[in-house]
Amino acid sequence: MYIKGKAPFKIKVVEPIKWNTRAKREQIIRDAHYCFAYVPAEEIPINLLTDSGTSAMSQEQWAGMMRGDESYYGARNWYNFEKAVQDYTGFKYVLPAHQGRAAEHVVCRALIKKPGGTAYANAHFGTTEAHVRLLGANPVNLPVPEALDPEVPADFKGNINLEAFKKAIKEKGEDNIPFLNMVLVNNFTAGQPVSMANLKEASKLARENGIKVVVDAARVPENAFFIKEREAGYGNKSIREICNEIFSYADVMHMSAKKSALVNIGGFVATDDESLYEEMGQWLIMFDGFITYGGLSGRDLEAVAIGLSEGLDYDYLAHRVGQVEYLGNLLRERGVPIYEPTGGHGVYVNGEKVYPHIPKEEFAAHALSVETFIESGVYAAENPSSLGWSRTDPETGKYTPPPFELLRFAIPRRVYTDSQLEYTADGVKAAMDKGKQVKGFRFIWKPDNEFLRIFYYKLERL
Repeated sequence: MYIKGKAPFKIKVVEPIKWNTRAKREQIIRDAHYCFAYVPAEEIPINLLTDSGTSAMSQEQWAGMMRGDESYYGARNWYNFEKAVQDYTGFKYVLPAHQGRAAEHVVCRALIKKPGGTAYANAHFGTTEAHVRLLGANPVNLPVPEALDPEVPADFKGNINLEAFKKAIKEKGEDNIPFLNMVLVNNFTAGQPVSMANLKEASKLARENGIKVVVDAARVPENAFFIKEREAGYGNKSIREICNEIFSYADVMHMSAKKSALVNIGGFVATDDESLYEEMGQWLIMFDGFITYGGLSGRDLEAVAIGLSEGLDYDYLAHRVGQVEYLGNLLRERGVPIYEPTGGHGVYVNGEKVYPHIPKEEFAAHALSVETFIESGVYAAENPSSLGWSRTDPETGKYTPPPFELLRFAIPRRVYTDSQLEYTADGVKAAMDKGKQVKGFRFIWKPDNEFLRIFYYKLERL
């Protein structure tokens, strides 16, 4: 249960925030062609772009970094890291990586043996989707029907549609499905969790048909927390025990440690499959670093090793997930429409409901992002929305938007106070109240690679 003000930590080091005027913020975002990638971070007082790499590290993590061994082969921090990942996952073989997309890269390289296949998921994260496409396969999402309705409350809207997966196996054939990708919690569907029952059944279907199961574990402790709170039979289990069971249904997992391991950089892959491990290790050396450092310094390896354990603490997770729910409640009280229920790492505001006069192709969620920043200095990123998540279907050639026009207020771990979340909610309300005077946008430049529009582009007001 979340109790306002009852945080399981206290603040020891502070970072000053630069506050600017409304007029200055309006000029800043206009000069940046309405793309926050071109805005200096110090000009964003409350930055809710992402919970990736933005966590506050603990005194134990900082102390561990001072014990960094920067030897190229087999630094002592590597062995601490390896043991921490083995305990976390239950897997024997471990490969470090500098962040999640590097970990995804070696997994996809090893599993996608030929072009033309289809990788299925409850919903792929954007970088995984890009890796799959790069290797000539087609990433397809199979969310449950209720996940596509932001207003329907349900406990596990991150689940995969099992019937659709069964049908896909029958239609495509197991030889044309390189892997099943399960993302916990599911970022595409507003940070919603996957139930253990759904994961177990999806894994069983895949394994019966010789399909490898991949778990994207960037935010798996939050998912484990929801399982403990909501799913029968797990109330008395520890978060670590639940995570171990989750990974038992996977053949390989990868993780951006920048999320739930509470660090600013890092990632890893783990498996019990020795031949898969050896193949991924060769790709790792080619693109990231040797198999005992993977693009990380010794001090970074140590910080991840410590953060993995801290990220499993129940009291910390109750506060972390509770802050997300708290912001959701603040927005509900102000009449702001959000994706229901709140998930594990952020609150997703429904841009189509806030600005119903702005069509998808004019980027309603991004319009809300811009107006919230102008009115308050708070920044959140459209995710998923038509701006960065529209895609050309490789089979039909049709350009289609995603099912949502959402603005994600991702909450960094152990960073912002409840009063700053209250200020955030007021900023969103002020932006919403501008109503029909807010106009949409159109592209004046965009990268050729559709996926890269998640990161940068140039727009003008309509």
